[in-house]
Amino acid sequence: MVGGVGDAMIWHDESGAPRVACLMPTTTSRRRFWPLAIANFAAQQYPNAQLFVATDGPGDFGPHEVRQMSDVSLGAKYNLLHAWAIVQGAEWLALWSDDDWQAPSSIAYRMAAVASGVRRIGYRTLWFCDLRGDGEMYRFEAEASSTESWVAHLSMLIHRSVWLESDGYPDQPVSSDTVFQHRIRRVRSTVIDDAGTMVAIQHGGNTYRERIGR
Repeated sequence: MVGGVGDAMIWHDESGAPRVACLMPTTTSRRRFWPLAIANFAAQQYPNAQLFVATDGPGDFGPHEVRQMSDVSLGAKYNLLHAWAIVQGAEWLALWSDDDWQAPSSIAYRMAAVASGVRRIGYRTLWFCDLRGDGEMYRFEAEASSTESWVAHLSMLIHRSVWLESDGYPDQPVSSDTVFQHRIRRVRSTVIDDAGTMVAIQHGGNTYRERIGR
């Protein structure tokens, strides 16, 4: 389905669980990652989630919500996806990297950490798989001094009010996530361990180049 920010959509679940929008900015140059990202989402155990995709060209995303755009920075895509999902009624917003692995419990595990007054949930630990070599797995853990505020961006789940009250992501191709994290650093957060629900894949085409935490 190709839609605009104002197009109506239906949330099919009637469980009463909060609506979670999973936001996936991507490009056709990363088409090889799409099947895994879509399969990861389809396997999610959380009952009330919808995948929103922003890309620069056509692709087979099945029944999911897709917006095509070209010559737009990654930061601008993040902003459009947040605005689009909120207009469609999303209460919580989760980033959905096109090239990482997520367990079926990924959304449900983070939503279980939602508590009164908490508006951001994310991981202070994260597994990485480096495919540029022999597929080595290694684990990153935030230093103790930063554990109360730092979460891995790709694990971040925020209440819609966080984005609405912020200045959003800067319109730039890289490091927009770092700036946004700084802008929302005072938001009340729950920082948890990853519990093996997510693996970041390093393949040489990431927007970050170096081995994280090494």
